Amino acid sequence: MFREFMNRYLGKAVDVDHAYGMQCVDLFNAWNRDYNNTYINCKPSGYARSLAENKYNNGILKYFTETAINNMIEGTVVVYGRCKQAPDSHVCFFIKDNGNGTFQALEQNAPYKYVTIGTKSYNGIIGAFIPNQLLKPSKKYINVPPTIALRRVYYLNNSFIKGLIKPKKYGGLSYEILENKNGYATIMTSSYGKVRIKITNMTPITNSPKYKYGC
Repeated sequence: MFREFMNRYLGKAVDVDHAYGMQCVDLFNAWNRDYNNTYINCKPSGYARSLAENKYNNGILKYFTETAINNMIEGTVVVYGRCKQAPDSHVCFFIKDNGNGTFQALEQNAPYKYVTIGTKSYNGIIGAFIPNQLLKPSKKYINVPPTIALRRVYYLNNSFIKGLIKPKKYGGLSYEILENKNGYATIMTSSYGKVRIKITNMTPITNSPKYKYGC
């Protein structure tokens, strides 16, 4: 997705707000326009630094996940405060680390009034935000404890019972949740293929499997 965005705008002049010409924030908001259907302002300073300084009020945390500088991935939004290389602050997109204390950045108005790939120092960064679209969703698991001898599983498209799983026999069963909808988890079983199972207080959902088997 980020590569698509980069190829779309590289070498082009981007002016999203049609107010101050081609600024660095226009490239940032081109992403918001294209992928979030929104616009994030730079209040109260009017400069890019407010994207980070005012992060709890401007809406950026609704669409981006803040991260540490040493945890940036391709496409991370990087915000500078006032510093040597950005006297009035700056915003750009991280592409890759150069291994020498600098990184490649997709940026505008640095210094050209169009989108370029430049070299940036890590010094002066006051915020790093990964677009939520670039984050891999964490896996979730439903766990059926061994205190349950039999548990019904259902067809995907109706409420009919497809079969019975046997958590007691295997010392508990854990399944990756493929979909969580209307109180049911879609799972893949070795006996019945893809089925639905009811989510209850007895079947906790966790970030990692609680039991060894999923049969």
